[in-house]
Amino acid sequence: MPCFGLTGPFAGSDATSIPDFGIVCKGQWNGANVLGLKLTFDKRYITLAPVASLIGLAFRMYDPDGLLGDTRDIGITLALLPAETPGWKSGRRHFPLNSPFQNGPIHGKEVFIPLSQLIGGLDMAGKGWNMLNECLAVGRSITLPSTASGGAKSGAVVTGAYARIRKQFGLSVGRFEGVEEALARIGGKAYAISALSQATAAAVDRGDVPSVPSAIAKYHCTTAAREISKDVMDVIGGKGIILGPHNFAGRSWQAAPIAITVEGANIMTRSLLIFGQGSILCHPYILKEMRAAQDPDAKAGLDALDAALYPHIGGAISNAVRSLWFGLTGSRLQSVAGDAYTKKFFRKLNRYAANLALLTDISLGALGGRLKFKESLSGRLGDVLSHLYMMGAVLKRHHDEGCPEADKPLLAWAFHNSAYEIELALSQALRNFPIKPLGWLLWPLVFPFGRRAVAPGDRLCRRVASAADESERGARAAGAGRVPDPRCAQSGRPHQQLSGKGHRRRAGRAQIPQGAQDQGHRGAGFRRQLDEGVREGWITWRNASSWKSCASSPWTRSPWTISTRTSCVPPATTICMQGANAARWPDRCRRCLRCIGGWPAGRRGAGCSRGWCA
Repeated sequence: MPCFGLTGPFAGSDATSIPDFGIVCKGQWNGANVLGLKLTFDKRYITLAPVASLIGLAFRMYDPDGLLGDTRDIGITLALLPAETPGWKSGRRHFPLNSPFQNGPIHGKEVFIPLSQLIGGLDMAGKGWNMLNECLAVGRSITLPSTASGGAKSGAVVTGAYARIRKQFGLSVGRFEGVEEALARIGGKAYAISALSQATAAAVDRGDVPSVPSAIAKYHCTTAAREISKDVMDVIGGKGIILGPHNFAGRSWQAAPIAITVEGANIMTRSLLIFGQGSILCHPYILKEMRAAQDPDAKAGLDALDAALYPHIGGAISNAVRSLWFGLTGSRLQSVAGDAYTKKFFRKLNRYAANLALLTDISLGALGGRLKFKESLSGRLGDVLSHLYMMGAVLKRHHDEGCPEADKPLLAWAFHNSAYEIELALSQALRNFPIKPLGWLLWPLVFPFGRRAVAPGDRLCRRVASAADESERGARAAGAGRVPDPRCAQSGRPHQQLSGKGHRRRAGRAQIPQGAQDQGHRGAGFRRQLDEGVREGWITWRNASSWKSCASSPWTRSPWTISTRTSCVPPATTICMQGANAARWPDRCRRCLRCIGGWPAGRRGAGCSRGWCA
């Protein structure tokens, strides 16, 4: 069980400021005198530290006696410590936001390890910063996005089912437009999170080290999951704020800030990491120009710089022309991939990519090194890059799954939401550009007719919400694959009632809702709810009949209610008496037909020729 120690009391994500150090020296190891390190460290907030059997450690390596060469400050280095290594200890376990999350501190003073336990060996000493970026890229690509994806899917599926079976004013709460807006956000963001997580994990599976995509996935998946958790709590109301064994949302709401904080705080990830790395690693020429400028061979470096600089200038001019042309034509006059439905999405994707490329070239050229201090501008351009990646991810998912018709509303919602966020970020970047005249000149190149993208409309939100409140369809669309297990006390109960496949209950007062045990009009209201459930299909006739027969008090017998006599229960072939099946039993009395949700037109006789009624 591994853990990795980076964060300390005085240094978080900034590994260059860590005070933990290792001194190169000689010491005893397994009875032999070997060259190694004495480590002194103080780490906290370390995931899995209380149960770890192998510790990865980041520290600054020094060689004051010159045992390895002339370099005294070797730099940030990574090493592995088995749990049985003497001299270190794990402190009292942390308790993050009342959740069972294995997290705690580790301490050590002059802990000796041989140089063979350096990650990568002696050749990688001092190169820990690059290794940290690679290791964190892989971890950020899998752990937090997949956790957020699973939580978002569960929230979308269970909340949709709950909104369908929960009624207020005689109507399912999922049909209220205010709730539909929340369900649309839940379903659309769950679809986008799932696509983003899958696309980033696929890059790792191919053997890549996706540092920029992993930062995008970590930031947007955890942020969207927290927003979904908020909407879930709004929809389920009191069900979510009272903690107990059947509350499926309370703990998720409590623990949402944990994912926001770990593996790099989201504010830092957005403001510094996404665009800071993306502008260099994703640009076709910037990295080549930087390497050429650092080449010790001046002539070779100048030739390499010329080979990259002139295409860079030509590419910047091309991006400006493309950005203006796509804005004037609405990006319609271009050949793109996709089918008849997705072509319009790919055209918008090309336009926004040209907009971002233009602003990136202008920002780097005009601001230079000052750009890394303009965190607001970097964050907004990072938002554009992130949503471009998310657009590509949802389109890839839709294509990979065979372009299902049921997913189109969720695809459209996720895409239009990202398009709206992109244009909002671009407009804010231009309005607040550090060089104001340059921002004014760039505006007509990016928005010749102004901002055109709008947030998903009410009609689209209604379609997404209608998909979310159907258990099987909502689970498939959200990417959950299957609905929660009906045996699950928290998330399975809404689907148990929605699908009509609930557990059979034995007769007994303790297992009957209070409404069924009460006398008078309370009991009658409960019976009417069961009748309505049979008509709408979220509970079967047999289950409704068993609930009624378990009531402790006799039912009021009138033509508008039902009898609890077992003789009133029809054979198994007459479970559904609506539609075509109703014609098979034309002589049923209205009392029996009332208990299964209606009667055939013109058949309201008071008698029953079948003899099933008392």
